[in-house]
Amino acid sequence: MAPEAAAGYWAEIKSRIAAHPEVERAVLAGRAPLGSTTATTRFSRVPNLTVATLSVEPGFFSLMRVPIRYGRAFQPADVPGTVVIISEKVATEMYGRPNVVGEGFPIGEGQPVVVGVAGDAHMFTPHATNVGESYSLIAPSASAEAVLLARARTEAARLPAEMRQASRAVAPQISPATRLMRTDFADKLEGPRVAGSIAAMTALLALGVACIGIAGVVSYVTSRRTKEIGIRLALGATSTSVVLALLGGSALTGAIGVALGLGGGWMVGRLFAGQPLYVDPNDLLPYVASTITLAVSATVAALWPAIQLIRTDPLKALRVD
Repeated sequence: MAPEAAAGYWAEIKSRIAAHPEVERAVLAGRAPLGSTTATTRFSRVPNLTVATLSVEPGFFSLMRVPIRYGRAFQPADVPGTVVIISEKVATEMYGRPNVVGEGFPIGEGQPVVVGVAGDAHMFTPHATNVGESYSLIAPSASAEAVLLARARTEAARLPAEMRQASRAVAPQISPATRLMRTDFADKLEGPRVAGSIAAMTALLALGVACIGIAGVVSYVTSRRTKEIGIRLALGATSTSVVLALLGGSALTGAIGVALGLGGGWMVGRLFAGQPLYVDPNDLLPYVASTITLAVSATVAALWPAIQLIRTDPLKALRVD
């Protein structure tokens, strides 16, 4: 479809859809957020950051509920190619501060000028940690490859049929694809969700095997010290002091194991920092949770055989060869 015909087609479709009582707002964009196609670029100043680019109409940020942190959104009087809106991630990584309204983009250039800094929306990869966004005004010549976005007032599932009907009324020969953004969102998360489930099951299996191993080792060590424990108990030692004595060596070994595991986890996290999992190796919460889980699990696994042993009759323990 020629650019002029495409522009007329989308103008008529948008007018019909926007007039529907179930539609809150409708705008055009160069690509569908959370869709299968993306446009990205990299800059030498921020080699570890991928910038997803998207051309939109002025009402895009209101429709998508993306907040403008600094500056303003696009206005109808803005000229395509002269203004740009970037996300906070891009502003912070490239300029070193979040408020860069009035600066050229990318840094060091005169145009386009940053007129607004938007919140990080993760338009194409919801779980990405090294991706930011830049938004430009969609040009009329780009209408041939545009998509129409609509926000429903109540139930979004009603809109796809209405959008197809509007298209048939304007151009019967065109059969556009329509889908719900929540479906695309679920599809985007399916891969990481499956990978996370597999990793969680593997981790639980490894934790179970480790606990069995710890219990077996402590059980063997305590069985070798049965007579010593019997003597201590017969001389008046408390159960708590005996258990602490039995667990002293296990605690040091466990601490070394936890340290090695955390180091290995950090290295693995660096490997999976990019696609497709986007693990953040600098997030401290998983390390803290892992440390607590491992410490509690190892303590419980070691305590069980120790407690079982101190429950034995000291006189029987003294008769052990």
